[in-house]
Amino acid sequence: MDEAIAVFFSYSHKDRAFRDELEGHLEPLRLNGYVNTWYDGCIAPGQE
Repeated sequence: MDEAIAVFFSYSHKDRAFRDELEGHLEPLRLNGYVNTWYDGCIAPGQE
């Protein structure tokens, strides 16, 4: 695979446990470079 697939999590914060669980299932794919995951918690303070 030439490029990792970008996965953006759009979720209600009350469902964060489900997002965390899904991200855990995708972790092997992320570690092998097949996917990149991103969600609002990845925004650092002061970052646009």
